[in-house]
Amino acid sequence: RFQEIKSTIKTLLLFMCDMHSGSPVALFPDKQMQLKSCNHSPTELQRIIHRQFVEVCDTVRASRNGARVVVINLGDAIEGLHHGTKQVISPYLTDQKKIHVELMNDLGNRIGGWDKLFYIDGTPAHAGEEEFDIAKDLGAEMCGESSTWPELRAMVDGSNKLLWTAHHGTAAGNELGRGNALRNRLRNIYFETLAENKPQPDLVVYADRHEHRHEVFEGRPGLEIHGFLAPAWKVKDGYTYKVASLSDPNVGALVITVDNNAVDHKFLTLEVEQDRTVTI
Repeated sequence: RFQEIKSTIKTLLLFMCDMHSGSPVALFPDKQMQLKSCNHSPTELQRIIHRQFVEVCDTVRASRNGARVVVINLGDAIEGLHHGTKQVISPYLTDQKKIHVELMNDLGNRIGGWDKLFYIDGTPAHAGEEEFDIAKDLGAEMCGESSTWPELRAMVDGSNKLLWTAHHGTAAGNELGRGNALRNRLRNIYFETLAENKPQPDLVVYADRHEHRHEVFEGRPGLEIHGFLAPAWKVKDGYTYKVASLSDPNVGALVITVDNNAVDHKFLTLEVEQDRTVTI
């Protein structure tokens, strides 16, 4: 597939996905913020989510050991004003942007900085044009003249690993079929690239579905495609109660480590007991 490269560079890929900054049930800084429309302090639920954020940052910092860190913000950076929702901290997108930039700057400080930062386009109804400004303000890698990428296809520097990543892709599947949808997407990628005589990716990462999953498709001998659904930083809102009312959300990040062409991954997630069991 490629000229074999013996990696001498350890790389940590940190996927921060579906942060939905501006939602009252998403990650928020652990402090009071004066916004244009209101003065907001984190709720009890947001404090729980923030503790997981701190744990993710501490884990990444402790795992560096001289490694490069590439942060990939995989879409839906802010909540936006979608479908007439009123479930937002502030209706001003500049406020939502302010929240997000505060969180990302805090992330950088806590993990000891990043070597590269990428922003991938999310759902237009959520992200809006503010996502372009966010990526530019934070110094994200440019995609031509744009500060965000519609999708990212990249070789991990110093390795032989090809990464494909996009916000929209597939779901994990439900119950007895869990994992089938993701594996089928990997199978399609394998046979499409094979038919077109193109390199197959080693790593495929999607977001959007607010769930986390890892599946592997084995092609010809010696070839594996690892597929991931990356978790979100938002728990159930009004819409989620409509489509997945009795589920327990997980929040957190995905970390993929590439070292000497070996690949390891960790889902750094916390299951949030958003709904309490009561006696009736």
